[in-house]
Amino acid sequence: MVDLLKVAVADLNKILSIDFAQDIEFISPAGVSLPIIRGYCNQVALSFDPETGQNFAASRASISIPKESIVNLQIELPKKSEVNGDQPWIVSFTDKLNIKRTYSIIECMPDDTLQCIVYKLGLIKT
Repeated sequence: MVDLLKVAVADLNKILSIDFAQDIEFISPAGVSLPIIRGYCNQVALSFDPETGQNFAASRASISIPKESIVNLQIELPKKSEVNGDQPWIVSFTDKLNIKRTYSIIECMPDDTLQCIVYKLGLIKT
């Protein structure tokens, strides 16, 4: 019998690290660059807040990586800074328009079922 969850995890890992992947640079709060990690980078322009119903102009960015990418590096999971004033984890990648984007990690959402990590990002510079 086929284990559909294992198939889904394998498919998602392929999508995130091969099919739609881009090179992502992670920089620790200490300024140390990790080896390049392949992942899916997403930027969405918003003009409507579904929670309040108000119109506004904003952009949301996130990246998704296979959890094994971090586990294989044998490092602590990059996450948002917990203390005000701490240096955040930084991620940088070149988007589909060939523009280098640099963001801070504002939220880390590991998914233990699908074995991936989604990071919500805050824009630092273009």
